[in-house]
Amino acid sequence: MVKYIDTNIFIHAIIRKKDELTENEKRIKENSMKILKKIQNGIQVRITTFQIAEIMNILEKWEGHDIARDVIKFIIETPNVKIHEITQNELFGAIELAEQYKNNKIGFNDLVTVAAMRNTSNTEIYSFDKHFDQFQDINRLEE
Repeated sequence: MVKYIDTNIFIHAIIRKKDELTENEKRIKENSMKILKKIQNGIQVRITTFQIAEIMNILEKWEGHDIARDVIKFIIETPNVKIHEITQNELFGAIELAEQYKNNKIGFNDLVTVAAMRNTSNTEIYSFDKHFDQFQDINRLEE
């Protein structure tokens, strides 16, 4: 089954931190780079249009337009990266999840991803975001 991939995989792999990385940050960066290598080697992943926009916004701010553009081009030009266009029903589903989990500080983009995953019967996501662990039907993968 195709696994979803979260925004933070791209962010951790690409953003260059000015300070020295902690051991945990090094592990996250290395695992993120391994996941991107798996994609280059042909594993199929799925990403939402919301996540693509989020990647562009974050990378453009931290790494500049050219790097952000190149990452987005990689995503949309790689045939084994399946782009999921968010539907109106998924947005309504995310709003319902936002009400249900309003005290858990889960970002709306992540809730949209959960709604999309449920809609496409996907249960696994590459992510370092522990918010996904709150959903019993979602299995978060770090490598």
